[in-house]
Amino acid sequence: MKNLGRLMLMMLLFVAGSASADAQNWAGSVSEERVELRGRDRDQREVRAMRGADFKKFYKYVKETSFDKNKLQLIEIASFGSYFSSEQCYKLLSLFSFDDNKLEALKIMEPRMVDSRYFEKILKLFSFSSNREKATAILLRGVRR
Repeated sequence: MKNLGRLMLMMLLFVAGSASADAQNWAGSVSEERVELRGRDRDQREVRAMRGADFKKFYKYVKETSFDKNKLQLIEIASFGSYFSSEQCYKLLSLFSFDDNKLEALKIMEPRMVDSRYFEKILKLFSFSSNREKATAILLRGVRR
């Protein structure tokens, strides 16, 4: 439990520090990762997904976290200062065992997703058709924006 607290604090400082310095720098350049832009953020800057190296570190932290509740908290903290590609969202959702937790994670990440290429794969992660329908509704909210 102490390690989780330290990890949460480290992630919060990591996100807060990067957000105050410049959220765009932390989100970084993804020239090697072509991402269609969904739009612009409130400050009218182009939004880009988390850089590959940063995502690998973040993915590792989430994967090593014991409980789904704690994984959701990490994703929520990271979403304050970064954006996700649909592929990154897919990878994070695959770490959850239960559909309910996947839906919660999707609700957190959807407003911060920059493309729609992996929507079909994301929907296939859900075991039940009712949950796939809920996930579809969540993903369609972002497309309408």
